[in-house]
Amino acid sequence: MNYYIFTVTDQENGGKKVPGIEIFNTRMKQSRWGLGERTPNRRKIVPGDRIIFYLGGISSNKSFIGTAVADSTAEEVEKDPIVPTQQTYYTLHLKNIEIWNNPKLISSYIGKLDFIQNPNNWGAYFQGGTRNISEKDFYAITEGVEMASVIEKTEEDISATTEFVLEKYLEEFIVSNWKKINFGKELEIFEDEDGNSGQQYLTDVGYIDILAIDKSGNFYVIELKKGRSSDQVVGQILRYVAWVKENLAKDKEVKGIIVVGDRDSKLEYSVKPVESIVKVTRYSIDFKIVEY
Repeated sequence: MNYYIFTVTDQENGGKKVPGIEIFNTRMKQSRWGLGERTPNRRKIVPGDRIIFYLGGISSNKSFIGTAVADSTAEEVEKDPIVPTQQTYYTLHLKNIEIWNNPKLISSYIGKLDFIQNPNNWGAYFQGGTRNISEKDFYAITEGVEMASVIEKTEEDISATTEFVLEKYLEEFIVSNWKKINFGKELEIFEDEDGNSGQQYLTDVGYIDILAIDKSGNFYVIELKKGRSSDQVVGQILRYVAWVKENLAKDKEVKGIIVVGDRDSKLEYSVKPVESIVKVTRYSIDFKIVEY
C-alpha cells in the first residue's frame, strides 16, 4: 500500500475561474479524480492506495480536507469534464471517501512532516498534483479527524444525494444572483482581510456555505441543509455562529439562516430553542419538461 497527497487548486475554464473547493466537491460526488499526462505517480497508483486531499491555490485557506482510497488504476478517457482544456486526461476511481468536518491548515504541519524537507519553501512540495508520502506522514495528518460525511452509494441515500446535488447548484445560483435574493436583510457576501470570499468560507470548525454581512457589520451564517439530518445541520450552524462570534464579529451580532427545500417539522422543532439566533427559510424549484 502506498500513500499520496492529491492537490486541488483553482482552475480556468473558458475564461472563468473555477474555485478549487468546487472542483473538489464535484469530483467527490463523481467518486473519481482527474490526472494529467505528466502528473507525477500516475502510473504507480493502484487500487488500495490511500489518498489525502489538499486544497491549495491563491484564494483558499490552504488545508488538508479529506481522504479516499484508490479503486482503480488511472484510465485514459477523452477529456476532463471539469477542466476540459486538459490535453490528455486520465481518471482514477475512488472509494471510502471521507470529507473532514474540520479541515487541517497546512500551517499547523510545516516543520512536522518528513516530506517537507525545506519548511521555508513548503509550497514546492505540493506542486505537480500528486505527492508520494510515508505512512508516518499519512497518519500524522489524519490523526483525530472528524468526518463531515462519508460518501457511499446506496439506494437509501438517493433522496438525500439528490437534495445535496440540487442544493450545491442552489448555492451557486444564490451567489450568482445575490442582489435578487431577499433574506430579510440587505446583505453582502463577506470578504476577509486576506481576500477570502464568504462562499465556502473556511473556519477552524469547517466550511461555511455562505458567510454574509449587513450594512451595520452584523454577520449571517447561511447553510443549505444538503441532505443532512435536522439535528446535524442545527448543531453545525450553531458551531459556525459561535466561531464567527469569537473570531470575526467582535461586538456585532451573528445570526444563522438554514435554507431548505421542503417544510421539515423536525427541523422546525430543532431550531425552536435557538430561534432568536437561527431561522429557517425555504426555496422552491420549478422543473418544466419541454418537448422538442
